[in-house]
Amino acid sequence: MLDINYIRQHPDEVVSMLRARQLDTETPKVSELLELDRRRRKLVQKADDMKAVRNRSAKDRKSVV
Repeated sequence: MLDINYIRQHPDEVVSMLRARQLDTETPKVSELLELDRRRRKLVQKADDMKAVRNRSAKDRKSVV
């Protein structure tokens, strides 16, 4: 199994390796995987930002009380 970081950094090499193993039907899935990974990282960042806002809000409420 390949690490997602390796796939991100070397997508062309991964496609070449798949072709060498005669898995040409899997090559479009590399770009799909990278797109899904990009969307996932974006959502994780958004969730982290929302948690930070929630934590700041909770901290502010504690200081008021």
